[in-house]
Formats: sequence, C-alpha cells, structure tokens
Amino acid sequence: MSSIRWQHNDPNIYLYVNSRWYRYDATSYPVGEGAMGIVYLGFDCATNDKVAVKMLRREYWNDIQIRNRLKLEASIVLNHPHIIRMIGYCEDSSGDGPLYVLSEYICGVTFKEHVLQQLTYLNTSTEERFNKIVSEFIPVLGAVGHLHSYGVIHRDIKPMNLMFQDGYMLKLMDLGIAKADYFFDAHLKGFIGSRPFAAPEQIVADDVEAIIDKRADIYALGVTLSYLLADHFPLQKTDKVPAALADIIATATEKDPDFRYQSTDEMQDALDIYLADYASKRYFHGKQTLT
Repeated sequence: MSSIRWQHNDPNIYLYVNSRWYRYDATSYPVGEGAMGIVYLGFDCATNDKVAVKMLRREYWNDIQIRNRLKLEASIVLNHPHIIRMIGYCEDSSGDGPLYVLSEYICGVTFKEHVLQQLTYLNTSTEERFNKIVSEFIPVLGAVGHLHSYGVIHRDIKPMNLMFQDGYMLKLMDLGIAKADYFFDAHLKGFIGSRPFAAPEQIVADDVEAIIDKRADIYALGVTLSYLLADHFPLQKTDKVPAALADIIATATEKDPDFRYQSTDEMQDALDIYLADYASKRYFHGKQTLT
C-alpha cells in the first residue's frame, strides 16, 4: 500500500502515517515556510483534528542528508506538554520523491510577540514585568531538560521557536536541526544553529564537526531570556534588569561550557530562587507598609 495517494479532481493529498490517514489540500496557501520545507494545514481523516504537514522542498528530494534530517525530526516523539508533538513521516516509495513530516498544529504567537502584545503594557513595575517573563520562561527549561534526558540537543532555541498556543500553552518548536546520537545521521560538519543564539562551540568551519553537548542549549536559553527581557544580548546596565537575574544570564552564557550551568535543573533552581527572593522582599515590604 502506498503511503501517499491522490485522486483526479480531488485537491487533497492523502498521507498514511503510523497506521492513520491524514490529508491536506495541495492547492491551499501554506501556513509556514522554512529553508527545507513548506508547511500546510492538514487534517486527520478519522477525527478531522488539525495537523501540520511539512513537505520537503522539491529541490531537496535527492539530498539524502536533508531527507535524513527530516526523518530525525519526525522520530523525536516525546510526551511532554511543552514540546511540539511529532506524529511521524511518510515518503514516496522510490526514496527520492516527496517526503512529508507531520506534527501537531500550533496556532499562536511567539514568546517575543507574547511579550510585546500582552506583557509590555501591564500596569506594573519594570521588575514585576521581568518576573512575569521569567515565570513564563521556566517551563521552557523543563521542556529542554526533557529533551536532554532522551539524549537530544535542540541546537536552535530562540524566541521564534517558543510559541504560546491559544495564548497560554507554551510549546518548544522546530526540532529540524536537533542532534541525537542514536540517529544514523547525527554527525554533520559545519555551523548548525542560529546566530546570535548559538554557543561558541557550535561555530566551526565548514569542514569541521562541532563537538557540543547539552550545555550548548543552556547557552541558547540564556541568550533567549536576555532577548525576551531586553531585546538584545548581552544585557546592558541601561536595561535595568535586576543584578541577580543578570548574573543568572551571565552564568548561562559563559563562553567556556564548564563555567555554565551544567543542566537545565541548575538554571531553573537559580531562577526559582530569584523569584522566591523577590516575592519574599515584596511580602515583607508590604508588611512594613501596613504597620
């Protein structure tokens, strides 16, 4: 049975993935585009639930390395509320034709858009707004830590890849360049990532394989938090970010991985302590004001 089907006078392409049929309208306008694929809105044929259908661009159909990258992305199926749920992939039986990767459909705004649209105009102090951002950022650490527990390094953490689904559920997106040693195409040469969020050890010559571990994601988390707070990295004194919070970002983004937080748990512990200290100071300030 072919995993990709279409019929005359039917605009839908039917995809058989993990024992279920899905469909998307090939004449519809894409809902997103990337360097390697075009994303369409699709549907589960049995339930009509929405799914995202990423189609490999035609110019890469014969590129085995890129095909393998998409298969790796589809294989990262982890049950975590803050990580996009991958469904799987299907491809043309020839092995050098169309290839599709299916995932849950996320409709929302990026973390940066969320900050600009919903948090910038809060009737609170600057420090309270910063703390709100930190509180909403903490689930990202849990999601990345979950990836790490399965031997997966994201390699492309940035505000654009953090989305709020329906305005409240934060999702870590885009596993397209993730590194997983269990996968047969894990070792690629040259720089892989997004500047300026990439750790120094990711930035190598085209003929060199970057030697990285989970601490590269720690670096990206630190840079991402800096961008969410101040829209740039590194932080500056004029940003008025509390010193304790700036120190956490500085530790996460140390050039030498040995001087960074060694796990997402360590970074989360530091942020939890920061928030608890702030809450304690605010409580006691309030008590003093009332007496």
